[in-house]
Amino acid sequence: MLAQIAWRNLWRNKRRTFLTALTMGLGVAFCIWMASYMGGFMKVMRGATVDRSIGHIQVNHKDYPETQNPYDVVPKAQSLIADLGQNAKVKTVAPRVQAYAMFAGDDDKAAPGKLMGVDAVAEAKMTEFDQRIEEGAWLSAENQAVIGRELADKTNIKVGGKLLVVGTALDGSIANQIYPVVGIYSTGNVAMDSGAVLPLATAQELLVLDGGVHEVVIVTRDFDRIQDTKTELASQWSDLSVRSWSEISPDLVQMEGMISATSLIMVGIIMFLTGFMIINTLLMSVYERTREFGLLISLGLQPPKIVQMILLESGLLGLVSCVVGLVLGWFAHLAMVYVGFPLEVEDGKGFVFNGVMLDPVVYGSLDLSALVLPLVAVMLTALVGGLWPAARAARLDPVVALAQE
Repeated sequence: MLAQIAWRNLWRNKRRTFLTALTMGLGVAFCIWMASYMGGFMKVMRGATVDRSIGHIQVNHKDYPETQNPYDVVPKAQSLIADLGQNAKVKTVAPRVQAYAMFAGDDDKAAPGKLMGVDAVAEAKMTEFDQRIEEGAWLSAENQAVIGRELADKTNIKVGGKLLVVGTALDGSIANQIYPVVGIYSTGNVAMDSGAVLPLATAQELLVLDGGVHEVVIVTRDFDRIQDTKTELASQWSDLSVRSWSEISPDLVQMEGMISATSLIMVGIIMFLTGFMIINTLLMSVYERTREFGLLISLGLQPPKIVQMILLESGLLGLVSCVVGLVLGWFAHLAMVYVGFPLEVEDGKGFVFNGVMLDPVVYGSLDLSALVLPLVAVMLTALVGGLWPAARAARLDPVVALAQE
């Protein structure tokens, strides 16, 4: 009965209840939209930095992360790669050679950049590098090269042209060779797009590495258990440097923390405003019904029942607001999923974060916890916000209340 009375009382002033529920619902919808946007933004950052570049875990010579010395190659790399391939927690293993070189084309325009040697099959499987080819094709044989869009623009090298690579080999000699360019790629990574990629064996021969590699990049089968896998590998190869993506790119971790904190702050602000609106709405209702409460108390309705009825009204108001907010927020999320939010700073280019160019459009990604959080927060805020009006109604003196005009 109290629930029926509370529902009836809630709609005595339809306009006020409707506007309050709509405003609170818009707050919930904004929180859901914000969670969808933030989730999509973090997915873009993580995809650009982790999935397309550094991988989940990297294994290096113990000194390489600090020195970046080309002489610090991974010892017994082939044995390590073979063992990792047998690990049930490891999905993909990709060896890489890293170096810096000078590049030139047919018209003698030169530019420095990053030279990388990769296992073409493993790299394509891990980072989908082959899908970043804008012109031409991905590596399919030895003694080929694909170059970044930035390098191609600087040196005027086209697909089918020749790439001169000049660097320092590990035996102290000058490494120089000419390779046919079979493709031009664009990854969004500024350093990568200013350099070139060779097949692993070709890069090893050019730099006289004798089969050595500078890093072994790993993609695990379970992203949520990367740290456990990293700990296991670090204990197995204690003489090597084993780092997870969060250790390699702490800036990304800090950015994700800032995004999460921003989301919580926004939810907190919305909930504060929600609580204020509920208190205001219910206090107005209590003031308008002072004589009614006095009559109910004089007829024997106990104060706890008064409190219960007011809390039911606040809870029902919160429930209506949640329904409105969930509907509006879901449509906002769908708009993010199918239309996206533009982050374009140039034609077809997003802004650069930590050396990585993000996608020009962010598409929504909503976690269940991010969807539930504002709904639970609104309900709790509604119930807590109803305590003050409920306590005031329960403390009314029936004689004074009945005498009020």
